[in-house]
Amino acid sequence: AGNGASASIANHASLDLTKQAKIKSVNFNESAFITALSNDYGYENWVEKAVEFYGEKGDTLILISSSGQSINVINAAKYARRNDINVITFTGFDSSNPLSTLGNINFWLNSRAYNIIEGIHQIWLLSICDLIIGKKEYSVSAADDTGMIKKVWFFFVSGFFLMMSYVIFNFMRYIIII
Repeated sequence: AGNGASASIANHASLDLTKQAKIKSVNFNESAFITALSNDYGYENWVEKAVEFYGEKGDTLILISSSGQSINVINAAKYARRNDINVITFTGFDSSNPLSTLGNINFWLNSRAYNIIEGIHQIWLLSICDLIIGKKEYSVSAADDTGMIKKVWFFFVSGFFLMMSYVIFNFMRYIIII
């Protein structure tokens, strides 16, 4: 779960975990769901209520917040910890941000640039999906079109190296800490 771009990243990761990795995964980014829970319980509590309704002891909750300061996400982490739900956080800005102090596992990027943080969070989460799947190339449809997969993988690799070159040469002060 997350807000804004972090919500989009959560959507993508949830889809890949379910479809490709065969891990049941839900995300809470449907507008009627968000507005109903926000209206009934307050915006600061809607993610917590979603976790209360769907989460079970032993589940894993992935929470994404560039700043680590999003109160609705922090409240969900607190609820999860109280109810034996594992918490994995993806944050940036300060290493001791409120969200990262609540995670069982924390991925933190030493940056204050939202686009850099969000881009790296996307890469990290989708890389984790690929690690779970166990291979870097795989079909995403019933028809096994390996030519297309090679093109997509090449595009991903090219884009990754282009982005990393940009980060390395223009943002040397940003160091990835896992």
